[in-house]
Amino acid sequence: MGSSVSILEERLPAALGGRVGDFQLVEREDGRQTQILLHVSPRVQASPETVRRCFLDELRRGWGGAYAAGSWTQADAIHVLVAEPLAGRTGKILPLHLLGSAARDHG
Repeated sequence: MGSSVSILEERLPAALGGRVGDFQLVEREDGRQTQILLHVSPRVQASPETVRRCFLDELRRGWGGAYAAGSWTQADAIHVLVAEPLAGRTGKILPLHLLGSAARDHG
């Protein structure tokens, strides 16, 4: 997890612009498979595909990251959403956010 946090808080802002809190991984269960959304603040001017590619490239650099990036690429598991990162119950924006079941969230 430490590697993902440094990618979201340090390396993506350095490469693409923005600041800490502009990038967030959101995990969501949709019943069949886990969805991983990469929320990117509209302040960041890079295209969603550029953000996705940069995130996966940075992930590959870490220990075990090539396997994770390959698996996520193969499964088309990372989707970039241009939207403000989600705040938790305390109002703080964390680099990783778990939503749980999509059905539960919308029902």
